[in-house]
Amino acid sequence: MGVILCDMKNHYQCCNVVRNLFTHSCSISCGQLIVYTAWYMLTITSLTKYFGTNKAVNNVTFSIEKGEIFSLIGPNSSGKSTIIKSIVGLVEPSSGKIEVSGHSVTATPELTKKDIGYIPDEPSV
Repeated sequence: MGVILCDMKNHYQCCNVVRNLFTHSCSISCGQLIVYTAWYMLTITSLTKYFGTNKAVNNVTFSIEKGEIFSLIGPNSSGKSTIIKSIVGLVEPSSGKIEVSGHSVTATPELTKKDIGYIPDEPSV
């Protein structure tokens, strides 16, 4: 597993899931979403997502280095879950580029999905 994307409102619960999967500690003090990278790199470049005429994500760019713990924090409706869902391929970006382990999420999803774990807040069955 390379990247764990946690979309849980209870970040302590998410940290416990991460601790059970890895020996690394989880030191998140606040926030709803964490992205934990164990061995791989995540890069997002100019990510934008529209739902109709509503812009949910506006030109977001960041990268997460190998072994880094990264927290994506913001108020409700600020685009956190849309970013996470774009990374895992549940939402297609309107523009921009997302790479996991150097592979494009949109061009080669089969290569990126093997390196991603996704923990939704409310899983649907």
